[in-house]
Amino acid sequence: MEILEICSVSAIRFLLSTLLLGPPTTMLEASAGISPPSTAIVAHRGASEDAPENTLAAFRLGFEQGADAIEGDFRLTSDGVVVAMHDETLARTSSDPRGISQISHRTLSELSVGDWGPWRGRGFEAERAPTLAEVLEVVPDGRGILIELKDGPEIVPPVLAILEVSPIPSDRITIIAFDPDVVEAFKRLAPERRALWLTSFRRRGNDWSPAASDVVATAR
Repeated sequence: MEILEICSVSAIRFLLSTLLLGPPTTMLEASAGISPPSTAIVAHRGASEDAPENTLAAFRLGFEQGADAIEGDFRLTSDGVVVAMHDETLARTSSDPRGISQISHRTLSELSVGDWGPWRGRGFEAERAPTLAEVLEVVPDGRGILIELKDGPEIVPPVLAILEVSPIPSDRITIIAFDPDVVEAFKRLAPERRALWLTSFRRRGNDWSPAASDVVATAR
């Protein structure tokens, strides 16, 4: 298996500048001092400062504000639908009284209850968790999307099935995940598509965790 491409949260600026503006670039190339040609602006969870995160309103607004691409988080519902949702529950993002229950235990129709963003002002009352297919439909020609998979490898086949029928060119779609098993599963089923493993570094005394050797070992 090829060495997976790697990104760290501490190097997110480098990631965003290379995802959509050239061939896949590894962090090893970054450490060698190879500079990206230009910078891409990515709307994180859509225009999440101005609209409820991971909703169609946020994704559309991100593009209206000039983003080159949007980033969204996706999970599986209990009936096997891929929906945009960062957290495991709706407690933080919705007034749904059942917000503490997990997304994986809810059907798509059950995610259509409650108010999804009164703190963002008026006009968002109709917003709900959109499906991946619905999100792909709002990506304009020439723009891109980063799809962060928050579940385990079980989410990979349904995501691939949706991507296979999407008219968006594959070089405008990037899969990202913190779970290396998810990236491995995706690359096994679709080696021609771009998938990046994310990791975050934390300082512990004089050392960083994970160690560089651990990152390389995971990638291999």
